[in-house]
Amino acid sequence: MKIIGNGFEVDSYPELSATFKRIWADNGDECSRQYAGTGALKADYTRFGKRTFSGAWNDCINAFTRYFRNNFADGYRQDAINLFLGNFRVDPNNLPATFETTVLSFDYHGGAIVGAIFAAAMIILCVLVAENMTATIFWLVVFMALMLFIFVNGEEFVNKPRLKMD
Repeated sequence: MKIIGNGFEVDSYPELSATFKRIWADNGDECSRQYAGTGALKADYTRFGKRTFSGAWNDCINAFTRYFRNNFADGYRQDAINLFLGNFRVDPNNLPATFETTVLSFDYHGGAIVGAIFAAAMIILCVLVAENMTATIFWLVVFMALMLFIFVNGEEFVNKPRLKMD
C-alpha cells in the first residue's frame, strides 16, 4: 500500500507529531485504567517528550493509588476478571459462600489502620505544638506498635481474590 514512504518521520511534521503523541498517550491511559485503575505512568514524557514536575507528581499519586488498590481493594476486581474470562466456572452444586467486603472494615484490621493513621496525626500535632516530649514519645510508641501489628499480620490486611480456581 505504501501510504507512508521510506524515511518518513512523524517529528518532521509538528502538528501530526503532537496529535500522534496525544492519541498514543490517551490510549496508554485507557489501557492502564483498565488494568491498573489509574492513568499510565510517565504520560507527560509520552505527550511532550520530557519529564515535568506536574507529571512526576501525578506519577507519585498514581503509584500510591495503585499500591493501595492492588493490595487492599482489588480482590473483587480480580474475581470479576476471572469470572468474565472463564477462568472460574460457577458450579451450581458447589457455590461459594456469600461474602461482603468493604474497603475499610470495622474489625480489628480496620481499627489498626485507623489507629495508625490517628497516631501518625497525633505525632505530627505533638511535634508542632507540644511543650514536652512525653506525648510525642507515647504516640510514637503507639504508632510503632500498630505498624508492627499490621506488618506481622499483613496477609490478613490484603484483599485477595476469593473465587477459588481449579
